Parts: sequence; structure tokens; C-alpha cells
Amino acid sequence: MNSPLNPSSTPSADDPQAAGLARPLVTDIVAITGEADRARFYERLVESLPEDLIQTALTDTRDGLAAGRVRNAGAYFIASVKRAAAREGLALPARASTTSRTNAACTNATCTNAAISDIYTPLQQARHALRQSAIAIRDATDDAIAALQLAEAALRASTPFNIPDADHD
Repeated sequence: MNSPLNPSSTPSADDPQAAGLARPLVTDIVAITGEADRARFYERLVESLPEDLIQTALTDTRDGLAAGRVRNAGAYFIASVKRAAAREGLALPARASTTSRTNAACTNATCTNAAISDIYTPLQQARHALRQSAIAIRDATDDAIAALQLAEAALRASTPFNIPDADHD
């Protein structure tokens, strides 16, 4: 079984090298991060970004793990890649669709922060839309009440009869 600090240990059944991935750099990334389920994403990173940028982020992650500064190697690695890519003016590869990413990230008992974000963001947007709808309904109701009050005042002013207030029976 691979350990994050020893990528050369015997590959497990879920190891990308055992699964037939030809890219040694992807195998190293998966060995360090422990995220075999993200091998396809790491392969897209390797295909779209310079190797030295990936190697630098991988070295930073490995050093952080060895020093005990890193709690989540996958998140740390991606953050390192993002920082380095931003410095170079490079873009990361596009994400997979929300549904497939959420399902892939939640295959085990735990979900990654990215999967949670993929679910939480649309919920926030829906809550915002509902709040805006409620405000619009409240405003429309206030406008209708004001119009009725104006109509009532106009009716009182135009009739010779004494119309009692609705609040006083």
C-alpha cells in the first residue's frame, strides 16, 4: 500500500499504476495525495500544465507532509498548483460536470470540499432566488394595500354617505 511519504512502496489495487496509467507523474501525485479517485483530474493537470510547475507543487506538498504542516495533501497540492499557475498566467483545466464530480468525489464515506461546494453553491443560489421572490411578493402586497387605501380614501371623498372605518365596527 502506498504511503504519502513513500511513493515507491508496493502499489495497491486502486493505485493508478496498477490500473494502467502510463504517466509516472500522475502516479507520483496520487501516491503523495492518496487520492486515486482524482487520477483523471491529475492526468488533465499533467497534460495541460508544464511539468516543472507540477513537480514544484508536488515537492512543496511532499515537504509539507514531511514537516507535518499539511493535513490534506490533495488540497495542499491543488492550492500549490493554483498559486504557481496564477504566477505564470496559466489556467487550470476545466472541471468535470457538477454531477459527475460530486459522484466521483463522494464514492467513499467522505466528500471532498470541492464536492460540498458543488452542492452548496446551487443551494445558496436557490435560497437567494427564493428570498428575492419573497421580497417581490411583499412589495407587491404592500403596493396592493396602498392602492386599496387610496381607492377607499377616494371613495370616501366622493360619496356623501358616512362610510365607517374597516378597523372600527
